[in-house]
Amino acid sequence: MRSRLGRFAAAISIGLAAEILLFIGVVFIASKVSQPWGDRLAAVTQEPAYHLVNWLAKVHRPGFEEQAAYAMLIPLIQWMIWSVVFYVLLSRKKRSGSV
Repeated sequence: MRSRLGRFAAAISIGLAAEILLFIGVVFIASKVSQPWGDRLAAVTQEPAYHLVNWLAKVHRPGFEEQAAYAMLIPLIQWMIWSVVFYVLLSRKKRSGSV
């Protein structure tokens, strides 16, 4: 993966896999623990994107259909955040091992 496009495609794929695995893990764990802890765990996984989507909802004053769109926007933003993190990790140059 030497090209930028290759790193970008890999980062998007890894980011999507991470978001799906995180979602499945949270659903599984939240179903096994008591109600307040399950809700708190689900809230933590949406933390960075939730604030942006909440701000957009306050600025735009959504109707019913737009509220559903905002709910779908949270996982998409989380996916992009994961993808950026993995792109940065894949783009780091390997340092020589001379210590």
